[in-house]
Amino acid sequence: AWVRMRSMAILGEYVARDLRKAAYDHLQRLSLSFYSTKQTGSLISRVSSDTDRLWEFIAWGLVDFLVSVLSLVGLTAVLLYLDWRLGLIMTVPMPIVLTILFLYGRRMHRLFGQAWRRWGKLTAVLADSIPGIRVVKAFNQERREQGRFGRSNADVCTSFNQIHRTWTSFWPFLWCSIQSMTLAVWFFAMPRLLGYEPTAAPLTVGVFVSFALYMGMYLYPIEILGRLTFILNRATSSAHRVFEILDSQPDIVEVES
Repeated sequence: AWVRMRSMAILGEYVARDLRKAAYDHLQRLSLSFYSTKQTGSLISRVSSDTDRLWEFIAWGLVDFLVSVLSLVGLTAVLLYLDWRLGLIMTVPMPIVLTILFLYGRRMHRLFGQAWRRWGKLTAVLADSIPGIRVVKAFNQERREQGRFGRSNADVCTSFNQIHRTWTSFWPFLWCSIQSMTLAVWFFAMPRLLGYEPTAAPLTVGVFVSFALYMGMYLYPIEILGRLTFILNRATSSAHRVFEILDSQPDIVEVES
């Protein structure tokens, strides 16, 4: 764990450093027409804040994501090997669960994109106001600037509260759905275990105890994937904003001149 945390944290910092440098270098090559359509604060937040969110996913989420996927594959094989009937109860709903995670991830990606745009506008207010504070005070515009910042700050708060409402509504639904799979296993296993279904395949106590233990391990990667969906889409929406800069093409005339 120490080696993994140290290496991934440092690797994530190197990736964020290279992205910041690439984005900043590309900004130097863009024409003035590009800057006329962009807010300074939005560009600052993309180069600074958005790249740091990528570090968070690489440092804390990437390894857990890969381990969780591999664990699901391995534990699926183990559950089907122990008892394929009970194993199907746990594994058949998994495509539905993963589809729900995918659809939820797309919604979170859109919400994060909206939140980061509003965060960029908030940064733009700061970038305009603080460097020109002498002008603001000279023309007695403090209340106007406070109003601009207050509106942008309220918009940011509204966007993030919408993200929190979506997350706190989705997570209990996902967890209840996963627990219903566990209840279904107990419902179908107990009659076989107690001998109430003589026509069914016998189920020994040892096999069922082993199955129950692996079933508990099977739920853990699903929980990790559900939580990482939040971090993953937070990072990908930030990455999208950074790559928008890198995909912008310089003006050919200015480059030739």
